[in-house]
Amino acid sequence: MIAELEHIYKVGGHRSRECDTWIQGIGPELRSRIIRAGLLDDRDGVTVGLWAERFLAEKKRTLQPKSYAKITTSIGRFVSFLDPDKPLAAVTMDDAAGWTDSLRNRLSERSICGHISDVRSWMKQAEDRGLVEVSPMRLQKAGRVPRANPHYVTEAETSQLLKACRDERWRLLVGLARYAGLRVPSETRGLRWSDLDWERWRLRVVKPKTAHHRGKGFVIVPVVPELQRLMLAAWHRVEPGEDLMVTLSGSNVDRGLGKAMSRAGLSWTSKWQTLRASCAIWLRQERGVKDYAASAILGHSNAVAISSYANMVPDAELDRIAGITPQAGQNPGQQSPATPSIRSVSGVEEQERLRMQANAGRCGVPGRVTDGTRTRDPRDHNPML
Repeated sequence: MIAELEHIYKVGGHRSRECDTWIQGIGPELRSRIIRAGLLDDRDGVTVGLWAERFLAEKKRTLQPKSYAKITTSIGRFVSFLDPDKPLAAVTMDDAAGWTDSLRNRLSERSICGHISDVRSWMKQAEDRGLVEVSPMRLQKAGRVPRANPHYVTEAETSQLLKACRDERWRLLVGLARYAGLRVPSETRGLRWSDLDWERWRLRVVKPKTAHHRGKGFVIVPVVPELQRLMLAAWHRVEPGEDLMVTLSGSNVDRGLGKAMSRAGLSWTSKWQTLRASCAIWLRQERGVKDYAASAILGHSNAVAISSYANMVPDAELDRIAGITPQAGQNPGQQSPATPSIRSVSGVEEQERLRMQANAGRCGVPGRVTDGTRTRDPRDHNPML
């Protein structure tokens, strides 16, 4: 086969099928020697499957297990759709578009965007290394899709949850997620009491997810008073000589949080992530932390914060914008399950307010009002409609 490659190098021509098969099966050392001799281009013989193996082997050394499993699944879907033995340089933009279309009938838009983003980065690496001239995934867009129906965990709900926790260890873990925005368990499992500055109440947190990026290995997180109390309670139960701050096993924290939520009568999806997301909103809204500072504390960019939590607005903030103040004994943002009431509507006379209360909750089909006996057009009483 070497003789055939030398002949093609001197007089030109195309390789035989047997030669292509042989090239695909040779080891990296022999391939490098042939490339250095000028008999083979670096792109020759690199198949979709081979490039996937190389890329994933490199990523396994830097990515966290969950991130590695995610990108492995995405690339695996792409390789299965095409053919592992297909030459990488032969993958076209039509192939990429066909793969994207094949996902739309089976997966949610959020999952599709995640898979596209992973495969785009994989193919961009191939382009940067000269394995393909242009990435075939270049035209496939992968914008971030905010979570549907996100839940903002209020301070009242946090208090309920903390009371339902079994002991100080669980309360501290919930507090680290809700009041410091830490990822559980990846960022909490390595925390040590020696990482805490007791005088200035600052905590050094290692960021495994971004540790492979320069300057993003750790962040300094301020410990708010709500979290200080939880830390002090946990500290008094620490055994002499023990430095680990969180001693709970990472394999049962999700199940344990679910049980505590059930005892507290609470329910939301993405249990720990919802607490972290609520912290991101809480820091900005309740504590007035600037966007750049909140993003630095949580360890993500402003763009990620905006795209991920754009539709996550607490009820209390919606009420504030609408000029509504909570009734006595009612939590901010809490809505009564009964007939809606008109609360503190400025500029409305008492008689008009009572009339609005009387009509509240008697809506029939959209655009129509029911008085119990007949259906009439709302414009009968409001010429502005």
